[in-house]
Amino acid sequence: MPCTYCNYNGHNISQCSLAAFERAFEIYNDGVDSYAKKRKNIFYSTNANITTWLTDRNGHTPSHPDWSTQNERGFPTSNSDRFVLNRIPPAERNVINFITKFRNLSTDIIIDGHPNMDYSVVKMNTSPPTFIKLNRVVTDNRSKIVSTTFENYQEGHGHYIDFEAAMRRLNQLRREHHAQQWRQRMEQQRREEFQQRRERAEQNRRQQQQQQLLEQQRQIDNLVLREQPVEAKECAICLEPFGNTNKMILRCGHQFCGDCIFHHFQGKGGTKCPQCRTDFAVRVSGWKPPGDIIHNTHNARDIIHNTHNARDIYDQNIALQQLISQLTN
Repeated sequence: MPCTYCNYNGHNISQCSLAAFERAFEIYNDGVDSYAKKRKNIFYSTNANITTWLTDRNGHTPSHPDWSTQNERGFPTSNSDRFVLNRIPPAERNVINFITKFRNLSTDIIIDGHPNMDYSVVKMNTSPPTFIKLNRVVTDNRSKIVSTTFENYQEGHGHYIDFEAAMRRLNQLRREHHAQQWRQRMEQQRREEFQQRRERAEQNRRQQQQQQLLEQQRQIDNLVLREQPVEAKECAICLEPFGNTNKMILRCGHQFCGDCIFHHFQGKGGTKCPQCRTDFAVRVSGWKPPGDIIHNTHNARDIIHNTHNARDIYDQNIALQQLISQLTN
């Protein structure tokens, strides 16, 4: 059964590209759809002005710069009762697709950093296929579409192939631009997340430091403090008699040589009195015995030595590659 619009076999009015184009062409340039009257019982309500079904709620036709593509029910119309549950038939959907193509024929519209093309070549599903070139012109502040039908099939097909190739290049540029923007957004997001992690880590470090200071102060406040020293004539560690100097009295009152208590303090459990085992001092946060410091120093020296060996191996590989390149050339 042939198409009721173009009388060609192989499709009907819903798939007829010529019908969709000619209806969109009339709507865009003249603001009316004369063919819509024939589809009144199919798509439009009986109380609506069916020839202007694409007029928006403000009375603008699709060629108007401020034409709104959405109404309260998601379709370009001023009266929401013109459509049943917003179910748009394929024929009218194809008309809307052509309207969108017409409105995009402008270099003023920039998508992903690249302007739209100012012309389009469409292929109609007639037999044989018909090719039409579309241009948008602005006269008297009003936009209109001008079409050129190619009578020669080869000429039209050539223009169509060239247009498709140009459109593919434009879409590729847009995809690359979009990918670059995506990478930049991801990089910015990573920087922001890294900065946020650093700020959180710094905040946690400050909180831990504050807690450590408070805990250290609490421990200091709990240390014993005698008013009078315990009488002693000799150091309980080295058993040497005290002189007038180099003598230390701990908070617990016991007395020791300065050198002896200093060496005792550096060892494990050095904050406890050698006699009564009462805490007389509080170590600073992060303190480690001198032996651990020496061990860590040796580990650091080994790491530096291994790094120097790795650099020597890398330099030898570079020199060998240069020698091979010279021999092969």
